[in-house]
Formats: sequence, C-alpha cells, structure tokens
Amino acid sequence: MTTLKRQRVDGNWEYLQMTGEDVITLKNDVAAHLADNTKHVTSQEKTLIAGALQRTGGRLSGSIAIDNNAPFIELNETDQGKKYFLVADGKDFTIREDNLAENIYPFQLLGAAKKATTYGNEILHTGNLASLGVGKIVTGNYVGNETNNRFIYLGFTPKYVKITQKGRNTTGPFSQADYNTFVPQLGFRVSSGTGTNSYAWSDSEKYGIDTNGFWVSRNGMNLTAAQYEYLAIG
Repeated sequence: MTTLKRQRVDGNWEYLQMTGEDVITLKNDVAAHLADNTKHVTSQEKTLIAGALQRTGGRLSGSIAIDNNAPFIELNETDQGKKYFLVADGKDFTIREDNLAENIYPFQLLGAAKKATTYGNEILHTGNLASLGVGKIVTGNYVGNETNNRFIYLGFTPKYVKITQKGRNTTGPFSQADYNTFVPQLGFRVSSGTGTNSYAWSDSEKYGIDTNGFWVSRNGMNLTAAQYEYLAIG
C-alpha cells in the first residue's frame, strides 16, 4: 500500500493511503486528462463545441445577429485575391471592394429613400422612373371637333408628342405625310401644315405640350370629323 503526504490549506499535513489499483487508476485519469484538447470544460460545454461550425467547411442554419455601430461581413475570394465587404452604416448599406476605406462602391443603398447607386451612378428601376418623368410611352386617338383650345389628357407631362391625321371622312390608313410634332413648350402658332395645307392661327389658339397632356385647336390637328392618332413619350 502506498502512502501520500499532502499539505492542507491550513498548513497541516495529512496522509493518504492508496492501493496499487488506486495508483493505476489515478495514472490513467491523469493520462486521459493530458490527452483531452478541451481540458477543464464541462460536459455541456463539450456538447456545444461538438455542434459548433468549423473554421473550414460546414453549414450554418438558423439566424445570426451582428451588433455594432457599423457592422460588416468580409468576403475573401482566394482565386483572384479579391475582397468584398457588406457594410451597414447609419441608414446606408454598401458593398465595398478591396478595402473598407473605399468611398466609391460597387453598390450602395442610400438612406430612408433607399436610392440605389453603383459606383456613384443612380440605378434606374420601375420604382423611380415615374419620379424622373421618363419611361412612359402612351398611344391614343381622338376625332376632331373643330374647336379651339382642346386639351388631350394623358396623366403625365410628355416630352414629345407626334400626331398623325388619317383625314376626314375616310377609312384609309394613317398618313405619315400629314403630321405635327409638338415641342415641350406651350405656345401659339402662326401657321401649320405642309404644302397647301397651311392654316391661319390666332393668339387664342393653344397648341403644344402642357402639364398632364397637350393642346390642339381648330386649325391645328382638330378638324371636324378628322381622325387622329398620337404617340406621347414622357
């Protein structure tokens, strides 16, 4: 039997007696402890470590939250040596290239309005085309009634309007030879038409593009019973 002498915390000594079997058990326990890579870890902690995502490979399921005044995720592409950073800062979200200090980004979503840009240029999409006043194309038709200051409502202010007249009391196709093209400004015309189709205008006859549509008058694409087709581009 083996006797071990051990000093207690209070300074006194005590003696422990161990059998050979106890010594062998202690030796095996010490060897197992030294071989354990997660020394002094509880059984619960070991279970959590075993289920943790490895540094290489593996798959993360569920959600993850990163709390910071400007949190970011760094993506390193090893084939070409490229770096990309996903950054949330204030009300902006950006994708930055190569380093965090860049101020011209491949993609940026700005502020509460969520204006999207790429390398400083705004990205146009269906959500903001209307606000820019572009991207609308409307076609329509009307029959002339020989009145002045007739307004054709479109619902938006066009930049270009082309009107084609089919002619009065005819059923033929629209003639491309008889047309008027409006410019953005509203005004009064002195004469209109081509060749012998010239008409006198007065200062009371509106003719041209205006807010939400365009004007025609008696001698300007509004002849009695004439059929007209228009193309408006915003």
